[in-house]
Amino acid sequence: MPVGRVLGGSSTLNWMMYVRGNRRDFDNWAAMGNPGWSYAEVLHYFRKSENYLGTRNEATVEFHGRGGPLTVDDKLWAPPLTEAILQAGKELGFQVIDPNGPEMIGK
Repeated sequence: MPVGRVLGGSSTLNWMMYVRGNRRDFDNWAAMGNPGWSYAEVLHYFRKSENYLGTRNEATVEFHGRGGPLTVDDKLWAPPLTEAILQAGKELGFQVIDPNGPEMIGK
């Protein structure tokens, strides 16, 4: 990404992205003897905490909640370099996905 040539430097240009922990990590914790920590079991709490305002589709609707204290939305703006990176991924056979949906890596 370009260097931030603004008052405050590059940190001025940062933006937040809401991405949950990887489902494989949660499932691994449960497999190591930590009951209640599988992804299927913690998903309820992620959904309960979320007020999702983004695009809903049938593949991801069960992974998002409404009415929680944490408002989450689709990105509303991205620099042109972001679109170029996503296009490069598409050319390699990846899909642009919801990272909080059924899979975290586009296939």
